[in-house]
Amino acid sequence: MLTANYPLNPALGGMPVVGNWSSAQHYNKLSTRRTPMAELTRKDVILILGMGGANPRLAGVDLSELDLQYFDFHGANLTKANLSQADLSHANLSRANLREADLRWAKLSHANLNEADLSGADFSGADLNGADLSQAILERTDLGRTILKGAIMPDGTQHV
Repeated sequence: MLTANYPLNPALGGMPVVGNWSSAQHYNKLSTRRTPMAELTRKDVILILGMGGANPRLAGVDLSELDLQYFDFHGANLTKANLSQADLSHANLSRANLREADLRWAKLSHANLNEADLSGADFSGADLNGADLSQAILERTDLGRTILKGAIMPDGTQHV
């Protein structure tokens, strides 16, 4: 379940308010199951994240440069998502699908990536200080210039 600490708007049935964005028009857009992800705006995605929900499907979305600290992405499908320069410190990405995702220069310090599929993902320059990568899949994953100090690697060893 995705969670965030945004204030809730009673006029929207207790939905979170992200910035100044809280209109019923956008709620209706999000509540329809027919809205393709390609038509959702960046603000729509932030609202979806704040609303929560099990195993969100966010493949290909642009979440670059967002502050996503402490978000719970457990089991999320983030295939080919753009998370470059995003702050995912302390985020729960356990069992998430991050295949071919762009995480260049992202902050993932102390993030939980346990059992995540990171195949083909680009972590160039990312900060994985103290992150849990235990049992993560790292096939063809680019870890160039990545900070791994204190990270728990897929084999259970701690990077020095």
